[in-house]
Amino acid sequence: MAHIIARLLEHGAASTLPAAVIADGTLPSQRVVAATLATIESAVSAASLESPALLVVGEVVALSATLAWFTPPGAGFDEGEAVGGELSRSA
Repeated sequence: MAHIIARLLEHGAASTLPAAVIADGTLPSQRVVAATLATIESAVSAASLESPALLVVGEVVALSATLAWFTPPGAGFDEGEAVGGELSRSA
């Protein structure tokens, strides 16, 4: 992930661009961590997410709360920690 982020920044991507990492996508154990391009690595590390995982970069990350197709009914969005089936945001 570090190499991808470095290349994006080298080619002009803003460090404030939204980014998310999804581990175990579509499984009951799915975990999502959202942050900025500059902070996604540390947020993923703090959440102990491991490969395989999908890195999503861009404004589409902001749609996760709107789409939330995988979030169980009644589940909220936790700030700063990754939990199964919920979106976690880290600044």
